Amino acid sequence: MKDLFSNHAAQYAEFRPSYTNELVDFISGFSAKRTHALDVATGNGQLAVLLAHRFEKVTATDLSSQQLANAQQLPNISYVTQVAEELDFKDQKFDIITVAQAAHWLDLNAFSERLKLHAHSNTIVAYVGYNLVQLKDSLQESLVDLYSKTLAGCWKPERKLVDNNLKDIYFPFEEILSDKEFTQSLVWSKTEFLGYLNTWSGVKTYEQKFGNNPVELHFDASNLPDEIKVTFPFYYRIGKLA
Repeated sequence: MKDLFSNHAAQYAEFRPSYTNELVDFISGFSAKRTHALDVATGNGQLAVLLAHRFEKVTATDLSSQQLANAQQLPNISYVTQVAEELDFKDQKFDIITVAQAAHWLDLNAFSERLKLHAHSNTIVAYVGYNLVQLKDSLQESLVDLYSKTLAGCWKPERKLVDNNLKDIYFPFEEILSDKEFTQSLVWSKTEFLGYLNTWSGVKTYEQKFGNNPVELHFDASNLPDEIKVTFPFYYRIGKLA
C-alpha cells in the first residue's frame, strides 16, 4: 500500500469529509452479525467511528501512525498500525471488513488473500469512497480545470480506479449488486473548501514538482463566497467470499 498522507495527517483529519449514516447503515445491513468489524486503511478513522455505533467492537488499521494519532478515540475501537497486505490477527474472524477511500492504493491481490484469513463464510467485504466533489456553476468549471488539466500529470495511475467508481478493481468476491445511490451535501466555509482541496495527493505532488500551490491558480480566497455547497457522490463495492 502507498502512503501518501502521513505528512499531512492533521490536515487530512480536519478537512476530509466523513460518510453518511445512510451509507453506513446500508453496508452494515448485509452483515448477519454485528460482533466485530475490521476497517482497513482507516486513515484517521472516519468510517471506523461510524461502524463503532453499529458493531460491538471495531478494529481499525493503517500503515501510518501519524494518521492514527489523529483518529477519534472511542471505547470500542482499537487502532493498530499495520500494512493492509500483511493483515495479521491470528485466528480472529470479522463480520465485516471495510476499506474506505483507499482500496485503489492497495495491492488487491495480496490484500484479498490476507483478508480471506480473517473472514468466515458470512463475512461482508465492502469498499466505499467518494468521487470528485460537485459544486455549482463556475466553481465546478474551475474545479474540473484544476483536477483534469492542471493536475493531469500529478495523479497516481490508481486515481483512475476512483474515477470509474472502482468498477475496474480486482474484486474476487460474490458481489452484492444494488442500484442504490448515496450522496452527501455539506455547506462549507471557504477555509474548509480550500483546506479539502489541499489534502489531494495530486496537489501535494504538484507542489513538490513545481514549488507552488495549484489550488491558488484556480481559486482566489478573496473572491470565494463565504458559504460553498459541496456534494460528494459515494461509490461502493460489496460482496461475500466466493
